[in-house]
Amino acid sequence: MLLRADSNGDGILSWQELKEGFKSLGAKVPRFRASMAFNIADENGDGCIDEKELEKVVKYASGLGYTISSASGNKVPVL
Repeated sequence: MLLRADSNGDGILSWQELKEGFKSLGAKVPRFRASMAFNIADENGDGCIDEKELEKVVKYASGLGYTISSASGNKVPVL
């Protein structure tokens, strides 16, 4: 899910892309979730989530219990 949120394909997630990613996961307040994820993961403070920082976002989303549908339709954790 999070890599699919990279709408422009530049390999990094902007705040807006991350917000849309949380929205697609069903977040009730995706703006808040994106802000929290940035506070946790954006180590270099550049306002983007790069590949090195993405693992922290995934752990954050997984810790909140978000799941995605697998190809078979089963719900699996965001990992």
